[in-house]
Amino acid sequence: MNGIVLIIITSCAAMSEPAGHRIAMRQDKDGAFEFYDRVAEQSFYPVGFCHVRFEEDALEDTPHALFRSEYFDLDHANRILAFMAAHGYNTVRIEVNVVESVKADRDLSLAYLDNLAAYIQRVRDHGMQTLLALPVCIPTPCLGNAGRKHFGDSDGRLFSPEAIKTQDTLLQDFVRSLRQTGAPMNALLGYELCARHCNGEALPDVQTTPDETERRQGTRAIMDEADSRVPMGEDLVAFYNRMAGAIKAVAPDALVGGALLPPEPASSTAGFYNAAELSQSNLDYISLRLIPCVTPDMGVAGMEALLDTFGLEGVPAKPLVMTFGFQGGSGPPDATAALLKTWQASAEERSIRGWLILACDRSEQEHAADRERRCFAPEGEAGILSVLAPTMPESPPPPRPIETDARVGVYIFPGWYRNTGTTDYDYSNHDEESEWRLVAQFAHPRPVLGFYDDSLPEVNDWHIHWAVEAGISWFAFDWYWNAGETRLLWSLEKGFLEAKYNEQMDFCIHWCNHGLDWREPLDFSAEALVEMVAYMAERYFTRPNYLTIGGRPVLMIWDITSVFEANGGESAFAERVLPQLNMICRDHGLGDLYLIHVDNAPRRLAAVRTGDAITGYSYAHLTTTTPFGLPGAAPYAELVEALPAHWDMIAETARLPFIVGTQSGWDSTPRTLAHDRQPEHRWVRTDNTAELFKITLEEGRKRIQEDLPFFLVEAWNEWGEGSFIEPSRSHGFGHLEAIRNVFAPDAPPATWRRPCPDRVVAYSVLRDEELAAAHRREHKPDPPAPVWEPQVDVTVDPEDCAGHLIEEWVLDSENAVAGLHVNAAMRFDGIHDNAARFTVVGDDPHIVFEGAWDMPAADCAIVLELRYHGLSPLPAEFFWALDGEGFVSSNAQRYTWQAGETFRAYSLRFCSTEKTQGALTGFRIDLPDEMGAETDLRRARILYYGESQPAG
Repeated sequence: MNGIVLIIITSCAAMSEPAGHRIAMRQDKDGAFEFYDRVAEQSFYPVGFCHVRFEEDALEDTPHALFRSEYFDLDHANRILAFMAAHGYNTVRIEVNVVESVKADRDLSLAYLDNLAAYIQRVRDHGMQTLLALPVCIPTPCLGNAGRKHFGDSDGRLFSPEAIKTQDTLLQDFVRSLRQTGAPMNALLGYELCARHCNGEALPDVQTTPDETERRQGTRAIMDEADSRVPMGEDLVAFYNRMAGAIKAVAPDALVGGALLPPEPASSTAGFYNAAELSQSNLDYISLRLIPCVTPDMGVAGMEALLDTFGLEGVPAKPLVMTFGFQGGSGPPDATAALLKTWQASAEERSIRGWLILACDRSEQEHAADRERRCFAPEGEAGILSVLAPTMPESPPPPRPIETDARVGVYIFPGWYRNTGTTDYDYSNHDEESEWRLVAQFAHPRPVLGFYDDSLPEVNDWHIHWAVEAGISWFAFDWYWNAGETRLLWSLEKGFLEAKYNEQMDFCIHWCNHGLDWREPLDFSAEALVEMVAYMAERYFTRPNYLTIGGRPVLMIWDITSVFEANGGESAFAERVLPQLNMICRDHGLGDLYLIHVDNAPRRLAAVRTGDAITGYSYAHLTTTTPFGLPGAAPYAELVEALPAHWDMIAETARLPFIVGTQSGWDSTPRTLAHDRQPEHRWVRTDNTAELFKITLEEGRKRIQEDLPFFLVEAWNEWGEGSFIEPSRSHGFGHLEAIRNVFAPDAPPATWRRPCPDRVVAYSVLRDEELAAAHRREHKPDPPAPVWEPQVDVTVDPEDCAGHLIEEWVLDSENAVAGLHVNAAMRFDGIHDNAARFTVVGDDPHIVFEGAWDMPAADCAIVLELRYHGLSPLPAEFFWALDGEGFVSSNAQRYTWQAGETFRAYSLRFCSTEKTQGALTGFRIDLPDEMGAETDLRRARILYYGESQPAG
């Protein structure tokens, strides 16, 4: 349990020189010292305590096997951190294993450091800080011979020149190595010289076997022998001064503390120093620690003994941090109350300034009620308990804006207030369905704010606070309107617009002109559009924080092509309708509308001329190599890989400027599986980490247009689709941290605040019994990601195409092409290299081959010979028609064409499934949906592989 304590609180980027560190010390108006955060200007309280263990303690060489490469599991550890963060802890304590971190030759274990750095970063992603205890000095029995080997000299002396030199070197090497791994290294550092409480007798409330008693007696003898070497008088002060110098040589802005504890509460004071002597050192604070206390009475006695032993009276110059720990079957609530009371009384009597940290290990069989009260981690994990004043505020603190090099926006999905009241409407509609109840059916996701009501201004203030501090400057609210009727409006009008900090966040409207439950078809007539824009101008456009570009209010429209078609086409809309909408804006003293057109596949907007910019919404279905199908799953890394080429293709072909955007992930499980809705539509992007998301931000930032420096993220809170960057238990603040690091690289480190648990409960839409049920589900696994079963086996340049030839199309002449059905989205550009060239000029380009082949599709293969000149690796799609049903979306499969100058053969051999049993009556080739892409199709064949002779 020996260690140096670091509180890690800075950016994850590796630094060649330590930057100014956030935690400092100051005196209050009464002259008392306190730690505070230089950025937030708030007192710093290290709340929380967690032993992260992956195997049981061992007597000799493996005490607390933390972060050993063979045991460490970041996902497992992440679940513990999510629990801690969700229940208000702001600090995690890690006790570094001396045996695992330092090898026998005194070199550092790189694998150990890698695991440690990854864990520290994940702690930060969850908005917490780290106390990292590095082992030094006393070779207590739990270190045994290994401890003396690493930290003593050849004769076992701890504070000889040789031993001190070894400790200096190891400490500096450790800190330097952590910096090299990319771990955040501005730190509050301190020492703790600790000793276990050991006794040869069975301790109260602790069941011990004879073997255990014998072990304790042997341990006690080793402890007595070690105690005899503890330095006395000026030797200890000299040691602390030397070690403080070693630390500050590596981290000059760090605060340094130190302490020395006796081996048990009632021990003799001989051989131990008091705080008055420590106060003469160059330490910044004093830390005292005793673990385990074992029982409440022993804990109280131990505290009183320590306060007396160390002579704390008259030592106001340095703050005191005292840590007590419990082990075994003692009662934590009673112990907590007793120790806290003793601390308060003793501290007041002795004029002591500082804080008390209490910690206890989880008991296997006891304290179930305490676990329900959130005193403990989930079943099977280490215990967590703290009584320090938390930094969780009752209400959102004022956001602290940062300067970014682009204007970052996020889509906001509204309606998370649903089922709290629907008095606006007298009929059943979309506003009455609470999507939180769908989300609550599964273990994930879980927002930091819980199942919140987003029509509450305070909830919106948290959103604004977090977004502003991440470098996000505008919200694009999904907005639903149909000829005067609205849906999901309260989130914006009752929540965001009434929020205390709303003017610190710009916003705009994203008109989602689709679907839902409208009583009438959507009305895109000029009269309806005029009514809608007049409403927007009156309610939104004139607000000081409505998003404008060049003085023009931004209006985003999901489906502009339908609006064009309803008004006689794009030219007619531009000539007759758009001027009326602009006149409304001018009547309100504004510039003309700044129209941004939105599409899941913005390449479909490439030919649009009317408007000012185009952008995307969801990119979740973008693939490179995955044979896409529903239901299905694909790694998020594939989306990360495909996005840059996709952006480049759009920017090269679109007539309007393109606003680059990205997506944080996708998992439609709540919407598609809850209540037996549409499981056939489930699509999951797996492993969507904040680290991969950051890559999309970095790539997207490179492509931002200088004259339109905007960037979009989908989405803030699409919880039902698994696309969110709002803080969650699974990802913490990692996505916000990534945005801040990419778009504001010079900003100081963030301190991610969160509401206290009582406020989270108050925000909830769900009833108490629903919350309890949702909490129970958090410990159950989510449904596994679906495994997509292909209907067609695709092979590129197959070695064997020896099936029986049924029919063949050789496209080496215009007459051959004339016999096919080619839709208007493709243009035939003549014969090139004995192949028909087709160029994509519209949406959904395809070629249809029809016939009457009296054989099951399952016995056939289609072989295509083609050359593809594409701009990005987007998939093609293959449809087949069976007797009596034609082309249907369920009989389709995506696959990828390889671009280049060489003709390639693609064998599409049907698998034997229920969707391929009927007689084949046609097939359709859907070209990759890229405007301007060229395909030279040379030949298409149907081959039969059945056992019987084919008919015809």
